[in-house]
Amino acid sequence: TNQKILTNAEGWCELKVPLGSTLKVEYKGMEPQSRRIDVYNGNTIQGYTFSLYQPGKPIYYINELSKDQEPVFPGDQEEWLAKNTQLPKAADGKGLHGHVGVWLVVNEDGSVSGVRLKQGVNKTLNDEALRLFRSMPRWKPAMKDGKAVKCLVLTSVSFENIQDNVLIGACIRDAKTKKYLRDAEVTIFSTDTMELAKAKVHEVVRDSGIYRFVGAVPRRDRFVVRVSKPGYQTVYRAVSISPSESQKQAEDIILRPKS
Repeated sequence: TNQKILTNAEGWCELKVPLGSTLKVEYKGMEPQSRRIDVYNGNTIQGYTFSLYQPGKPIYYINELSKDQEPVFPGDQEEWLAKNTQLPKAADGKGLHGHVGVWLVVNEDGSVSGVRLKQGVNKTLNDEALRLFRSMPRWKPAMKDGKAVKCLVLTSVSFENIQDNVLIGACIRDAKTKKYLRDAEVTIFSTDTMELAKAKVHEVVRDSGIYRFVGAVPRRDRFVVRVSKPGYQTVYRAVSISPSESQKQAEDIILRPKS
C-alpha cells in the first residue's frame, strides 16, 4: 500500500493494511526486516514485534535456539518477581489482579534491555511489570555456536490482589558534599500525618552512585515526605500527584548538618 509511518518513543506504531501486505521496518545502521501479513487472528489490532540489529549482530528468537542454548534467569524468576514487587496487597481482598506479558532482550553479557509491553492490564500493573523486568539481575545469556548471543524473550508476571497504589520517589543529597545519600530514613505520610510507607533505596543505575528512595502508597492527591538522618536537620517535602500519574519523583531533597 506504500504507507509510511514513524514509531513513537516506545517503538510502537499502527497501520491499517489488507491481508497479503508486507511490512518492512528500517532504521539507520540496522538490518531491515520484513514480514508478510497473511493471517487474521480475529483481533482488531494484531501486534507484531520486529527486533532490529546491527549487521552481523543478530537478535535470536527462542524458537531459533535449542533448549540448552536459551537464556536462563539466575534462580527462581517467579520468586524474584514476587519478592521485588513494590505494590502491596489490598487489605479488603478486592485489589487489582492480572497477567502482564513483556518482550525483553537478553544481551551477550546477560544484561536485560529493550523491555516492552506485550499484553497489559492497566497502568498501575503495567508500569510495575516494566519496572521489575528493567531492574532484573543479569541472566545466563543465550549461546549459539559456542558464543553468547542476544536473544528476544517473551515472559510475564502475575499480580494478585494488588492495591491501586502510586509510587512516590525522592533522591536525597548532602548539602556539603553534593553526593547522593543511601542511608537516610525516608517516610511517606498522608496530609493528615498518617504514616503510609517507609521508602526503600535503589541505585538508579548500577555503579552510578545515584540513589533513589521509593515507596508504594495508596493513591491520594497529596503526600508529605519526611527525610531524617542522625546529625542532619529533618526535612519535610509536599508531593502532589495527578489522577493520570502512577508515580511521582520529588525534586532532590537536600540535607544540611545540624548547627
